[in-house]
Amino acid sequence: MPKLYQLFILLCFTNLCLAQGQSTWHLTVVDSATNKGIAKVTLSLNNKFYYTSNNNGLITIDKNNIHKKDNIVISCIGYKSVNIAITGNDKYPDTVRLSTAAIALKEVEIKPSEEIELNVKDNKKRVHYTHRLTSPACSYVQFIPNKSNIKGTIISIQYNINDRLHGIERPFRVRLFTKMKDSITLDKELTTDSIIVYNPQRKKMIDVDVSKYNIQMPENGVLIVFETLDSSHYKIDTVPNNGYNYAETPGIDMIQTKNYWEPDYDKINRLTPYSMDGPPADRWNNGGLWYVYKEGNNFAISITVSPD
Repeated sequence: MPKLYQLFILLCFTNLCLAQGQSTWHLTVVDSATNKGIAKVTLSLNNKFYYTSNNNGLITIDKNNIHKKDNIVISCIGYKSVNIAITGNDKYPDTVRLSTAAIALKEVEIKPSEEIELNVKDNKKRVHYTHRLTSPACSYVQFIPNKSNIKGTIISIQYNINDRLHGIERPFRVRLFTKMKDSITLDKELTTDSIIVYNPQRKKMIDVDVSKYNIQMPENGVLIVFETLDSSHYKIDTVPNNGYNYAETPGIDMIQTKNYWEPDYDKINRLTPYSMDGPPADRWNNGGLWYVYKEGNNFAISITVSPD
């Protein structure tokens, strides 16, 4: 093969590699305190494309999916989320530092004359509370409708949890979402940080103060998430229950009726309270099986709203 032809092929191959390299954004996400890479970080691009970091905190993003003024959110359990503003297609940071974000339980001052508690206690089909078992890396979601068109700020979330799996003191994540208008689907996330709650006092009624986030009560109601973390946050020991072995996770109580094990996938535009469980909410747009309970079956979750 003539040397000139070989050189031409080499130049073409080099240009192709450079073009491929230029279309890829390599971002490393590190802990702001230790400067070490963080694994399992999620980068969300317009809630449409999702990327995950490797064990060294490296995320590889296709630049072809990025445009000016796109919304890029970097989040990880236990850390404050970070938004990145894209000012041009040629300006991308090499490193992003995340700060830890965990909250401990504290009492919330309640002023009944000024605040409204929204929950599912008015559900006439309620029969009793029961103890719902959980698993690591799962979401348990309660929809609270806004029947009275209340305008105000969500200041706290109340969870009734249980210790059936001997993990009541272990952490869980708090998240809030809006609901898609005509379906039982999580839409926009309202919580800007990864809110992780620890329960060292082993309380069964947990009141989480979210007033500092200034979350407005959505017109179509709000979806409240009780999310367990991945298995690394719980003890290695397992707890036997009805022939199965469970990780030591905190449980969530549930209001149940006689048909509580029957799924309700068909009624997608339900306006009454409803609950569902499935994989973490981050995977909502990436598929994954979600179990939607029949009407009258709801998790023991409520919120307190301060009206405008």
